[in-house]
Amino acid sequence: MIVTIIEFMKNTKVIKYLLIIGSLYYFIGAIVHFFGLSIYPLYDGRLFSPYHDTVIALCAIVFGLVLAITATNVEKYRAFVSLIIAAGIVAILFSLYIIFFIDLSGTIKRQETIVEMILLIAYVGSLGYFRYKK
Repeated sequence: MIVTIIEFMKNTKVIKYLLIIGSLYYFIGAIVHFFGLSIYPLYDGRLFSPYHDTVIALCAIVFGLVLAITATNVEKYRAFVSLIIAAGIVAILFSLYIIFFIDLSGTIKRQETIVEMILLIAYVGSLGYFRYKK
């Protein structure tokens, strides 16, 4: 019983740090999109669209806030962790759609999407592992 509680507390702490890292990623992403910057070395400026990148920035801020708020009390917001995992799975599916069905020839965006998807799989997998680990 005590071992289970200690194990749960360790999982909660790891989840908290994962959520903080995720929120920082989305806050940085919001700044990057809003100002048309890039964290990728081979960024193609032709992909910047002020309207769409502003919408993406606002969505990134909201998602970053959800992650940050959830990190404040992982036990209380445990259902949000499951929701974040589900949203991550949907984002992975969107990435697959972009990679296979959207013509991004002439840009580096396909490679960026692949990198983002791999990182997201690792992130969502880690959250899922610690969320559902007994």
